[in-house]
Amino acid sequence: MKFLRQSSLLRLCTVISMMMMIGIAGCKPKVAPAAVYYTITLKVSGAEGGTLKAMINHKPVETGSETNIPVLSGTKISLTAHPREGYKIEGWTGVTVGTGAATAEIVITKDSSVTIKFIKKPAGGGSPNPSTPNQPQTQNPSDQTQEYTVTFSVKDNTGGTLTATAGSKTLTSNEKVKAGTKVRFTANPKSADGYTIGAWTGIDAAAGTGAVELIITQDVNVTVAFVKITRYGTITFGASEGGSISAKVEGDTDNLQSGGKAPYGSSVTFTAIPEDGYVFDRWEGLTDTPSEGTATYTVTGDRYVKAYFKNAALPYLAVNEHGRLFYKGDASRKNEILKGRIVIPESMYGVPVTTIVGYTFSNCTELTEVVIPRTVITIEQSMCQGCTKLKKVTLQGGAANALTTIGENAFYGCYSLEEVRLPKNVRCIDSQAFDNCRSLSIYLPRTIETIWGSAFGRKAKESNYDSCVKMVYVPSEYRSYIGGLIDKGIGDCCYFPGEKMKEYDDTKPIP
Repeated sequence: MKFLRQSSLLRLCTVISMMMMIGIAGCKPKVAPAAVYYTITLKVSGAEGGTLKAMINHKPVETGSETNIPVLSGTKISLTAHPREGYKIEGWTGVTVGTGAATAEIVITKDSSVTIKFIKKPAGGGSPNPSTPNQPQTQNPSDQTQEYTVTFSVKDNTGGTLTATAGSKTLTSNEKVKAGTKVRFTANPKSADGYTIGAWTGIDAAAGTGAVELIITQDVNVTVAFVKITRYGTITFGASEGGSISAKVEGDTDNLQSGGKAPYGSSVTFTAIPEDGYVFDRWEGLTDTPSEGTATYTVTGDRYVKAYFKNAALPYLAVNEHGRLFYKGDASRKNEILKGRIVIPESMYGVPVTTIVGYTFSNCTELTEVVIPRTVITIEQSMCQGCTKLKKVTLQGGAANALTTIGENAFYGCYSLEEVRLPKNVRCIDSQAFDNCRSLSIYLPRTIETIWGSAFGRKAKESNYDSCVKMVYVPSEYRSYIGGLIDKGIGDCCYFPGEKMKEYDDTKPIP
């Protein structure tokens, strides 16, 4: 029997242990947050003049000197001052109340100290302070209800409003209220216009405080200031091919960089700057989209603005169904229209440009650069003949350019032309194609098969006449071959000087 009782007891202990382990492993106990307590210190200055009473932790506390009591955070404590016969209340520290108030409240959110000061009443009803005029005494002051004036306003009358309420009643400035009335002042900034609450005057409140309560024990004049907060918008901008864009904020001397900031309400001026051969087309990102190259934006937030440009020559060029590009404008105005930098498009109306028709730009004496797209296969005769100010011919696409043939007299007389780098597909250069291009350095590819008469000019024997280019660069080890092609097209009375031919390594970038 004894053994059975011990066995049963052992099994019971085992079950209890398992239940405790399951409870510990399966259910985490809820841990209540720790209570926070702060210390309230009550003091009386001039202890013989009265006492300070408070209800703390549901117990009445009265002090004539000092008391330290722990109080749960968030507890509201009501305080009452009791002056003795012949004394009156001078003032409080540690709470916001009017001078002479008999009661006060404090919410405990930190260690706090409240002091009440009592002073003796002057003999004969006079003031204890000589600078303060004697106040008339009444037989029974407690029988009268004193009223005080509450004045309140917004500094400079700018940025918001200030309201005052006593209970459920909304006060007007300069209105009288009974002594001991609790008035709540509320600041209402115009947040949508960028204002926030600033400093208070006439009341004990930190700058930025939205609402303050005051127990009225004297005339008060409360003012709040509202501060303008400058808001900024991020201004980002860009441009299409053919130009750039600049931006400037009004009042600033420096240009605004893309991604920079401008204050709300300010005006940003955008200027579209086309490159040579392009003109301004349109704006993107502006509510008002002017056709001019200058536009403004009044900042109300972040904004992206883009300027678009178009080829200046496009309105005067056309392409047929075979990809042949030609000038379609007034022949008498050709020299006036086709000037500066001309960018030939790769396609027009969905048709790739493969051929530039002869005489398209001939005798355009104000033309300075022609950009030829990678799609062009053939440049026909006299395309730029007589373009005396033409300095640059750009063949887009580099080695991938499709150009194979340069026609007769294509650049004849372009004596300002400085450099041309032909792509690797060029096979034929027709007669006098670069004749009289005396400033030209031209780089030839190894794919050259045919060079017709005086393609690079000629020099007469025993004469000073020289219409040759400045220099012809040929691929290394191809000098003899290409020199022979050039000599075939010169004739008996003319020749191409050997000193005007040099080799270059066409397997490396041209220096």
